[in-house]
Amino acid sequence: MRTVIKFIFIVVGSLAFMTFAPWGSTSPREIGFYLSIATVLTITFTNDFVVKKILSSFASKLENSIKLNLDTSETLRIESQANYEKGFERIGGKLFLTNRRVLFIPHKLNLTSKPVEFDLSKIEELGGASQEKLSFFYDGKEHKFVVTDSSLWLEKIAA
Repeated sequence: MRTVIKFIFIVVGSLAFMTFAPWGSTSPREIGFYLSIATVLTITFTNDFVVKKILSSFASKLENSIKLNLDTSETLRIESQANYEKGFERIGGKLFLTNRRVLFIPHKLNLTSKPVEFDLSKIEELGGASQEKLSFFYDGKEHKFVVTDSSLWLEKIAA
């Protein structure tokens, strides 16, 4: 995502710089020269602070767009941002734990937009490979999530 934002800055900066370039002769060599100057200037002035501000604002809007609908007999135990590791694909969204299920709802930027639900009574084996990995077996398949505090998640699921 950070690369995409920097690319957008480069394109916009290049277009802005080319607007003020002297266009007496428009040879490809001169256009390339002005584009390269614009790219260097844009990269120089596009620091990580600006990119982080844009990304954090964008991420909070994505997170706030995810809503959980609970049944009347359900209570929410814990929730956090998470990435669901499905093969080579990493799906961003929110992970919820209720008294009956574990539910992952992807945000709108993903190719996969279907929520994934796991009945707590059918979770077979819990595990955490690292501080940030939560994994469990469900219907004979391993499901992995990257969460902030996997030990807290493991504790809450086991309870």
